[in-house]
Amino acid sequence: MKKLILSLIIVTVGCTWMTAQNNNDANNSPKQEKLTKEVKKAKKQEGTQLHAKAGSVDFKVATDALSKGEFVFMATRAELGTGKEKSLLDERCNFVSQNGKDGIVQYTFKYGGLSSASEFGGVNCKGMVSGEKYSTDKKGNAHYDYTLAGDGVTLKVNVLVQVGSNHAVVRVEPIVGYGPNMVTLYGELVPFQQELVTPL
Repeated sequence: MKKLILSLIIVTVGCTWMTAQNNNDANNSPKQEKLTKEVKKAKKQEGTQLHAKAGSVDFKVATDALSKGEFVFMATRAELGTGKEKSLLDERCNFVSQNGKDGIVQYTFKYGGLSSASEFGGVNCKGMVSGEKYSTDKKGNAHYDYTLAGDGVTLKVNVLVQVGSNHAVVRVEPIVGYGPNMVTLYGELVPFQQELVTPL
């Protein structure tokens, strides 16, 4: 009899504990789900803030280099004046650079694996920079315009660095030589480093 009563007590206590535990789990589940969402949201916001901060630093470095006239713009994509895109070679061979009064504009397109800056519509101009003008617009984007005069070639160069990053757009328009076609280049702008410049 005592064993039977003891068994009933153990079973009753066990069932009561399991019920309470299930109730706690049911009550905690929405709380845990809410907590998980909040943690994920906080991590996402933190990542966004870090990305924005890094972009602001890149923009500051790029615009400082631009305003000093000591920069290298490395092109990864090109668009002709007609709106047709062209494939570029390695960005080390496709660049716009300025180091003081010395400037280079160089880009070439891929044609069946062949490349040449003087053939197939490419440009290779090394010369003197003049007429530099640096400004910012209402959105905070940086603009830099100048003329590059080389051997029998004169180019008008317009640089735009987008606010919050070092992404840039460079428009090159021949004034003398290389025909009338304007080319728009897309890439990134960084402070001048000689090792980033690979003349063909």
